[in-house]
Amino acid sequence: MVYASIRLGGESLVIGRGSISWLAQVKGRQAVVVASRSMQRNGYYEKAVSLLEAAGLKTKGYFNYGLNPTFDEALHGAKFLKEISPDWVIAIGGGTVMDLAKLMWVLYENVSIGSIEALQAEMDGLEMGKKAKFVCIPSTSGSASEVSKSSVITNNENKRKVPIRNLGMVPTYAILDPEITLSLPKSITAETGMDALTHHLESLVSNNANPISDAIASSGAVDAIKWLPIAFNDGSNIEAREKMMFCSTMGGLAFSSSSLGLAHGVAHAIGARLNVPHGLLNAILLPRVIRINTANEKARSKYLSVAQHFGQDDLSQIIIRLRDLLGLPSVMQEIINNDGFFEDNLSTMVQDVLDDGLTKLNCVQPSRSQILDLLKDVYYGSSAIGLDGDLK
Repeated sequence: MVYASIRLGGESLVIGRGSISWLAQVKGRQAVVVASRSMQRNGYYEKAVSLLEAAGLKTKGYFNYGLNPTFDEALHGAKFLKEISPDWVIAIGGGTVMDLAKLMWVLYENVSIGSIEALQAEMDGLEMGKKAKFVCIPSTSGSASEVSKSSVITNNENKRKVPIRNLGMVPTYAILDPEITLSLPKSITAETGMDALTHHLESLVSNNANPISDAIASSGAVDAIKWLPIAFNDGSNIEAREKMMFCSTMGGLAFSSSSLGLAHGVAHAIGARLNVPHGLLNAILLPRVIRINTANEKARSKYLSVAQHFGQDDLSQIIIRLRDLLGLPSVMQEIINNDGFFEDNLSTMVQDVLDDGLTKLNCVQPSRSQILDLLKDVYYGSSAIGLDGDLK
């Protein structure tokens, strides 16, 4: 068993096959492991617990959350942490688990915060790491929460997704063990992989893009397009699983340096109200947003550079073919099939997209009417998006 420990992100990235074994060397007294039910089923939760106990730590598990975690769920989880008083908080699971555990850690470290409004107001002054170290062990290759300074939580009252960002929220350690992803179903492999690809392509054309984020994002986008179909078609291919895990983490490093854009602004608005998986939304949105963004000359040049790695010049068509190969839907209507509910929430979602900070960082600023047309196209597939960036 060989793996490397690299200083990047938080204190270290622990990477390589079998690297979850690193947990056996931690020093402390009490750990709380926030895990997904799938990690319980495939034995990795128990493996993490046994490694921590071998290191001399008492452990407790936490599993109380939904698909799109709410602030109330994070607050409930923080109460659990306060009762246990751990010096290690460990998340093992996908983006949902890591984002929830990250917010639990924030509220555990900052006990005076009791509302989402207070959390937003005090976001820049959060004090982290005085009570516990935080470890993320991703079980999917998509969200990159294991290296990001962000967590996205749903506001219970207005059903909006709220990003919380502070540099102190970068996990202390991230363990990237591709063996954990070998049991991923094909659908989750596809959805999370498209999320990772979206991170790279949005980072690449963000208004805050820079030479460092560009270098990571352009390389990561090419790798995702190349390796995601292989991981999808043969889940036991450890090389493809490893490439996608590293690609996912690279996406987090890229967008932490630059930010994201319109696809995530729309995904936040729709996901919070219609409860659709984030990666699935990005898969539907990405080719449409690419075509909108080609109105920007710099974005058009960057997209062309990625497409030319595959001997083509239309990146949106490459993404559409990839999405089809992965068996993902092209419109939301195929997922929720509730036109009335969509129409009832449409005007509110348009405003949510306009208000989202990531929309404001997009390289092309869409109008209200363009966002309305985009949302209708995402749901019904009734509009055509022209390559000049206009919605027609």
